[in-house]
Amino acid sequence: MLQEIFLGEKLQWPKPYRCAVNFVFNYQGAEGLEPDAKGRIDAEEYARREYGPRVGIWRILRLLDRYQIKATFVTCGALAERYPDTVKAIHAAGHDVAGHGYHHEKAWKLTQEEELETMRKTVDVLTGLTGKTIDGWRCCFQSHVTPDLGIGQGFIWNSNSFSHDLPYLLKDGNKIIVEVPRQPFGDMFVFQGGKTANPDDALAIWKKSFDTFYSESNLFHTYCQFSLHPFLIGRPGRIEVLSELIEYVKRHEGVWFATTDEIARRVLECASLTAIGWSGLRFRGPSHEVSFVHGRIQLSNCRESTRVAARLHCSAATRFRSQRLSRG
Repeated sequence: MLQEIFLGEKLQWPKPYRCAVNFVFNYQGAEGLEPDAKGRIDAEEYARREYGPRVGIWRILRLLDRYQIKATFVTCGALAERYPDTVKAIHAAGHDVAGHGYHHEKAWKLTQEEELETMRKTVDVLTGLTGKTIDGWRCCFQSHVTPDLGIGQGFIWNSNSFSHDLPYLLKDGNKIIVEVPRQPFGDMFVFQGGKTANPDDALAIWKKSFDTFYSESNLFHTYCQFSLHPFLIGRPGRIEVLSELIEYVKRHEGVWFATTDEIARRVLECASLTAIGWSGLRFRGPSHEVSFVHGRIQLSNCRESTRVAARLHCSAATRFRSQRLSRG
């Protein structure tokens, strides 16, 4: 049973920032399209989704380069095999590459063994293309064991939960992973639900969402994630909305444009798990040590979970709640 550990007011972004904004692109093409009862695939929907890796991704990369913003691309393994040059370009531009299933599988429909295999296959493909360790994971409709499997694969972060606004820790015995929550107001919500939706409707929703987090950042540090898809936001008329959103956010002081990996590592720092050396990826807290053993974050010299929580300066036995941080 995973234990949730909330940092509360210990969660602080680097100075002078008080609101973190994270653009996450769910990078898939026609992966995951399911056949009908007769085994047929909707050819029109297939082509519509293939626009992402063929056209949309390049438009997005040009936009991010223009604004000098680094983003996270959670990427399907099968897509990476079909469009390897796009993944190499994402990595070469300095963006964060993470896993998004192999074939955009619905994880809750898989056995534990099948879900684990999708992680392994995807990591192998992405590592081969980028030459880097894959530290994060987002799947399509996670299962109850997705975070546990992520811990086992050595991921630093998991980004699947809609249940909170702020990142928090998930602890399994002496192992930890950072849960970086997402919001349900991405482009899939706007454009996939109504394919003729006015792009300005999306801009209005996203600006209002950011406004809420930015206003709350006067009380405590906040986190605003925008979850987007190249096959949707990469279309003409929609990409302009993303540009307008970035320009709007940039007009606000104290905003940190960060990748999901940067967010997760900052959470570990705020939990007093600070890096003491790159070799072996070992982290040390005030009264305990955390190290990566076969890629896993492990706690040692901790007698019991409540003392671990105390040493992390957060509430583990009960969820952190205060009038200032209550989310409902």
